[in-house]
Amino acid sequence: MVALAAFLLCAHSACRRSADAHNLAIVDSLLLVTDSLITGMNALDMAAVARIDSVYASKKDLVEARMHDTLSKNVAILFGNYHRTMTKSMGRAKRDHGVVLQELIVARTQLADLRNDVDKSLLERELEMKYISDERLALAKARHDAGVVASSVGSVIRDQARFGSKVDSLLASDTIPAK
Repeated sequence: MVALAAFLLCAHSACRRSADAHNLAIVDSLLLVTDSLITGMNALDMAAVARIDSVYASKKDLVEARMHDTLSKNVAILFGNYHRTMTKSMGRAKRDHGVVLQELIVARTQLADLRNDVDKSLLERELEMKYISDERLALAKARHDAGVVASSVGSVIRDQARFGSKVDSLLASDTIPAK
């Protein structure tokens, strides 16, 4: 029995191909990119986004009401840009951050599993290439989505700094009682 087990083990090992170094390097590269994207997503200042959203929620009705008034071109542009950022970019940032981060974490796990399979030559060559191709496509989409989230977060923070005090000043001048 021991001889039969040893024979089967040797026969199985002899039939296995060695790991494809090129494919292993591709998967390692995809892992590095994924790790970098995860780090970038975790570095986004979502606490600042939440604070800005809370502040905007308290004045959203006033901003929208002012946008229906007759305004000078500069003031209308100011309110319009601020409102658009605080609704559209804010919405994307809050809605998509967690989703994209989770997709990247799942992709990281799948890539680690694929790396193990490639390293141990557990897959047929064609299937290995297909999985690598699929992971490249998924990572390209995740990279794009992470870029959109990062851009949205940046827009919210930048436009709050750029327009927030001006909007507050204009809104405050509307609430000063007339004598």
